[in-house]
Amino acid sequence: MGPPESVAASIDVLGADRIGHGVAAINDGPLLARLVRDRVPLDVCPTSNVQIGLFPSLEAHPVARFWQAGVNITISSDDPHLMGTSLTQELRHAVRLAALTTADLGELQRRAARVAFMSEPDRRVLEARVDAWADQTEARKAR
Repeated sequence: MGPPESVAASIDVLGADRIGHGVAAINDGPLLARLVRDRVPLDVCPTSNVQIGLFPSLEAHPVARFWQAGVNITISSDDPHLMGTSLTQELRHAVRLAALTTADLGELQRRAARVAFMSEPDRRVLEARVDAWADQTEARKAR
């Protein structure tokens, strides 16, 4: 939630391999390029970021810019009860704001599975479920 330097320090000093929020990185081109190059995951929580005043509205949130830049973002709901949102609502915001396709949404969820704190067998099961969802959704659209 701090300035771009705090994102870089989290990686360089603390050895973080995943950043919660980190949305200030959008204002630092070299840091943004590093996040893309190193595939550092950013857990992005649009509603929370708006509610705590980092952005004036969901439309001003940089989730679309992160996606277009190729940042390894995941979508999270932060504190759903406090923020009055859910992961489903946050994913809907991301789809709308970044104009994500079904395939994009599947990829977004695969990214989340890849960086989830879980065992490798559980990760494979989760990724298979995301793949099955994406396949079923595409099949329904084709009908």
